Amino acid sequence: MAGKRQARVSYRGVSRKRRRTITEANEVAKHASMLTGRAKTRLLAATRYGPAKQRTAFMLQKTAAHICHYWSKTAPTFRIPSAKIGQLAKRSKPSKADKAHATKVMYEMADWESDAFSAKFVDIDGNLLAAYFSNRLITTEKPLEATYIGSPQTPSQLHRSVHDLKNAQADNTVRLAFDGIPSDIVEDALYASQVLHHFLLAYPDDFKIYQKAFDAGVWEVADPGPWLGRAIVWKLNVLPHRDGLDGGPTAIFCLGHFSGGEAYLTDLKLKLQYRPGDVLIFRAGDLYHAVGPWKAEGGITARGITPGRVGNEGWLDEKHSWRHLANF
Repeated sequence: MAGKRQARVSYRGVSRKRRRTITEANEVAKHASMLTGRAKTRLLAATRYGPAKQRTAFMLQKTAAHICHYWSKTAPTFRIPSAKIGQLAKRSKPSKADKAHATKVMYEMADWESDAFSAKFVDIDGNLLAAYFSNRLITTEKPLEATYIGSPQTPSQLHRSVHDLKNAQADNTVRLAFDGIPSDIVEDALYASQVLHHFLLAYPDDFKIYQKAFDAGVWEVADPGPWLGRAIVWKLNVLPHRDGLDGGPTAIFCLGHFSGGEAYLTDLKLKLQYRPGDVLIFRAGDLYHAVGPWKAEGGITARGITPGRVGNEGWLDEKHSWRHLANF
């Protein structure tokens, strides 16, 4: 690629007939992990961020750490009395009956108001169920602690609806902060250096477990971690489900140009606005979740991307990593 260094692999001792170009992802990863010496050094040099990108990533991480610190100190905490994570986690997966129930609940919530502000949602015992990084009112008052009982008007009753957000944005006397990923960073795909701070502040103990697995399994030096599992959900509908392979918290966020696409946590009767740049971290293996219907808006971008909704998620495999490291 023009302007970038290329990694050269030594073929010393290998006949020309046995040399071949490898393009399949798993094979590339396997052969890259086997490199040693100068070949490995060249590969790392070719895949590492350049100096300018490194400086940008460093500044973004500092900004993200600062924002997440204030989220940790000032975001409201809502207790959901009907939820107990231990009981929810014990349910068998997959379960047709539970999935059907979650789908029914989602359709019942379709006309409910969406919650548009940052928050920590905890169960009856105070265990964190979900951390939502979105819009936050800047105030000197003590962080709100209240009960959150899901209903069609709950966001309005707590002054957290989309309508409340629009009023706050139009009021020059109200100061707002955004705890998610700024739009310019999302569009420039520099979000990987951001979300790890959201995870670290929301789930510090789980972060340590993820980091152990990441340090042992990572080979792409430009990846800040701590997720070994990553997925891009490219313009697909996401119906109610639990992630069967996930152990511990999963981080999700979206980007694109669309309307709709709210996040549903049906076990909690929670509906979040979930706009591009918003970050939601929750136990996706234990809680049923879905994304509401969405409609693409706008035309083709300057980079040639068609409109629509693109989801991103990071997780840790339960069977091979989470269970072992959680008790390590």
